[in-house]
Amino acid sequence: MLILMVSFCLQITGAEEKTAGGGKISAELLRKDLEFLVRSLEEIHPDLYANYNRDLFKNKLKQVTAQINRDLSALEFYKLIAPLVARLGDAHTSLAIPFRLMAEHVRGGGKIFPFDVNCQTGKVIIKENYSSLKKIRPGMEIVSINGISSKTLLKKITSFLSPRKEKFRRILAGDLFSAYLYLLYGFDSGFTIEIKEKGKVNQVPHVVKGVLLQEINRKRSERKNELKMKFKFTSYPENNAGVMTIDSFSGSGNFMEFLRETFLKLRQEKIKHLIVDIRKNSGGDSRLCEALAGYLTDRPVDLVSKTRIKVSRQVKQMFREKMKKADRSKLSPEALRYLRKIMETGDGKILELAPEERGRGINSLRFSGKVYLLTGIRTFSSAVLFAAAFKDYRMGTIFGEETGAPASHFGEIFSFNLPNSKLNVRVSYKYFIRPDGRAGVRGVIPHHQVAEDQVLQFVLEQTKKL
Repeated sequence: MLILMVSFCLQITGAEEKTAGGGKISAELLRKDLEFLVRSLEEIHPDLYANYNRDLFKNKLKQVTAQINRDLSALEFYKLIAPLVARLGDAHTSLAIPFRLMAEHVRGGGKIFPFDVNCQTGKVIIKENYSSLKKIRPGMEIVSINGISSKTLLKKITSFLSPRKEKFRRILAGDLFSAYLYLLYGFDSGFTIEIKEKGKVNQVPHVVKGVLLQEINRKRSERKNELKMKFKFTSYPENNAGVMTIDSFSGSGNFMEFLRETFLKLRQEKIKHLIVDIRKNSGGDSRLCEALAGYLTDRPVDLVSKTRIKVSRQVKQMFREKMKKADRSKLSPEALRYLRKIMETGDGKILELAPEERGRGINSLRFSGKVYLLTGIRTFSSAVLFAAAFKDYRMGTIFGEETGAPASHFGEIFSFNLPNSKLNVRVSYKYFIRPDGRAGVRGVIPHHQVAEDQVLQFVLEQTKKL
């Protein structure tokens, strides 16, 4: 995630909006930004305080406002207000990490933390070592960095992340560890780290140098497992099973072709067991979820029973701007009706929509064998909608861990910049309710809960017995 985001920022041209961060902004303007932020969140979000008490939030807001008593850079301002937004507990609502600042650092030859780490258990465990110090190996635990304990670092980083589940926040903290070490602490070229190995902390700390992002990219490209596609199919003839690994519901044309080729192969090889693995799927286009469902059941499938849309002047303006660029002749009647309903609804009102009736034929390549779905804490957004529909429509059996996002959740992001600091804000403006109509904060719960790193092998073993 870090590599992709920073690489994207490096491609931004000078003609685009100047990066926020370097110069100081007056306290008065920053307080206006904070007022604008909270007012916008309340106007756009369907239920901003669903996961965090409004009075508690307002008290925290007063504390943050009181701290804006001097001129600050945009980065200093981000450090103050991002945890406030994260407290709201909606994973789709957050202050975007100012990756442009890190991109500027990288573009100027700046170095970054030379390790990939896993923080899922609450400890900082090394996954990959890109430094020249080869005695530090994957699996070792980092106890402290530059005199700050890993526990303190991790607590600080997770306070900037908005998912409700702590485990999910820790996973994201591991993905973004290098970025936050630089953005929050300024750690870059040199690192003094304490390592715990076999339960004992080494007496002498290791001193390692930062590494250029380009060098990390080069080393990553040498690792075959980093080149895997977003979706793939693997056949297990000895189990009479096939595994579809889908890490993203994106790339509509390629995905549709992947589905057609995979289900044709399942039929030709007379495979009886299909395992659909979405443990690492962070979401994407819900239409691709519906396309996959069409191969698994002959029943019409709707990913949601209802969608609640918070109609605001901001969302209306967003659709007006999209329509200026769109070719109306290519829009479906369904899309035009949807747009008209939004424009006819008063600002601040909730527009509740049920799925429209659509004619759906039976897919000629529909799979008739047993289907197993694998879920995990990283299963998020549209992938959660698919998992909920899979369970509610009884398409098969789910194994693994509860999904990272609730089965009914906020989503569909509206993005805007704060007027003075130019920090980017992302906020949900819809609430999706799962097919069976239940709301609540729980994710999709598997029929059989199995540790995420063991579940694929577990299900493959089960297929041998059936």
